[in-house]
Amino acid sequence: MKNLFNFLFLIVLLSSCGKDVTIIHIGDTHSHLDGAILFCQHDSENFNIELGGYDLIGQVVREEKRKRGETIFMHAGDLIVGTRYFREFKGKPDVKFMNKMLLDVMVLGNHEFDRGPEFLSDLLEHARFPVLAANIEINNLPELEKVVKPYIITGSWPWHNGIIGVVTPETERISSPGDRIKFTDPAKSVEKYVKVLRDKGVKRIFVLSHLGFEEDKKLASEVSGIDVIIGGHSHTLLGYTGLECLGVKGSYPEVVKGPDGKKVLVAHAWDHSRALGKLKLKFDLRGNIRSWSGETSFLLREGTKIPFRLDRSPTNMFRVVDPEEDLLKKVKHYRDIISGEYGKVVGEIGENLSHDWEKGSDIAPLVAKAMVWRLGKEGTVVDVALQNAGGVRRPLGKGEVTFGEINDTLPFFNDIVVLKVKGEDFIKIVNNSLNLISNGAHYGSFPYLYGMKYEIENFKAVNFTVFREGEFVPLDPDEYYLLATDSYIAYGGNGYDMLGQITDRNVTDFIVSDVFAEYIGYKEVLYKPSISHPALQ
Repeated sequence: MKNLFNFLFLIVLLSSCGKDVTIIHIGDTHSHLDGAILFCQHDSENFNIELGGYDLIGQVVREEKRKRGETIFMHAGDLIVGTRYFREFKGKPDVKFMNKMLLDVMVLGNHEFDRGPEFLSDLLEHARFPVLAANIEINNLPELEKVVKPYIITGSWPWHNGIIGVVTPETERISSPGDRIKFTDPAKSVEKYVKVLRDKGVKRIFVLSHLGFEEDKKLASEVSGIDVIIGGHSHTLLGYTGLECLGVKGSYPEVVKGPDGKKVLVAHAWDHSRALGKLKLKFDLRGNIRSWSGETSFLLREGTKIPFRLDRSPTNMFRVVDPEEDLLKKVKHYRDIISGEYGKVVGEIGENLSHDWEKGSDIAPLVAKAMVWRLGKEGTVVDVALQNAGGVRRPLGKGEVTFGEINDTLPFFNDIVVLKVKGEDFIKIVNNSLNLISNGAHYGSFPYLYGMKYEIENFKAVNFTVFREGEFVPLDPDEYYLLATDSYIAYGGNGYDMLGQITDRNVTDFIVSDVFAEYIGYKEVLYKPSISHPALQ
């Protein structure tokens, strides 16, 4: 009788302790300590709504972790690079905040490699949380090897969770990892470590991914044994909101059928510290998910007014958060340091300037125009300027604009480089970018030009013309033209390999973001470009 009682007691204990899990997740925060603006049209009126921030996220995480039960706080990569805060502090506040928030695990994103592997090693030295990337091979970088792991195991017996991290292999092309880091196939890496974890007796498998939403769904459909994928990289928002300006891409979570017939849950939580995902999982005694619920929360400060109700749907809500004093002070500390130079008004935006990688950009062609203008002031007359979509990171709202906001829009601190490019090579360079996009690469490489125009027919750039003596004339394939672009693109980033091979170049002392700020000051009021630019449909 005593043995039966003990057995029943054990069953009750196992049923109630550590069996269920709540995952709190963010991703693609890009050094947005203050959050970011949502530009939204509602009832024919335009609204600029301030959303999020590290202090608000930290408060929500604290409240969730104070509740009974297991809560895992995850970051889906691209922690750094993207605002004036990164330009000034080089990512240290981001790591310190994640430490303070008691982040449980993070996967590397492609932007973590933007300053090279040595910079990343130095930054992660301060991290008090595990950092994952199962599909990279690190050679002769012992400090980075010590920090980056393929997976971790969390929870307590018998309810262990295996968390595997994967980062986009495109990092080799779109960032600066160097030649001592090799990126391998994510699906094969996940398959390998699912088996490793199964052999260790771990039944519940989560993948923390920086592959992008479409690639996450593909991974879920191809690799057996995955329960949940928490993703980033594509800046994807999930869950019905009823607001067109939020650009929802699917359900929260998206449910994908795995190759073994098992349901795999895929969840993303947008970007720029504006939102936070919460996925509640209930497991049976065998370690299978028996039910789930979830939501994306858009975080608002007290006093922020929005023109619609807070609860948008069962899976999406605007939530007012009152952060505790220590979190407020920590953000204020960094904000106060940069408030001088970065708080200066440089000019005025005359109308909302949109920027969307897939739908098109008002800002990228204006940045290209600013390059031509600034070089011309110094006596360097260039024929064409190129700004890729990915070099611009956010829209700009109507009204006064500060130097800090320009740095948040153009956060990469790139020099302007002038190259001598043959006409026929221009055609190849633009078409190579479009070809990459048509074959599944993200739209960050999309080329916006000033001084040159082209049309797109069936994903091919045709009818190139260049501005000469007051009019656009056909591009001469045999003629050489001077091109201005940023240093990242000039050295072959984002798939512009042909530019990287050109040796006839001049690296100027001009920083793209500084030039754009100066151009806005020169114009006093900046409006949308007068010439429409092609966007991929």
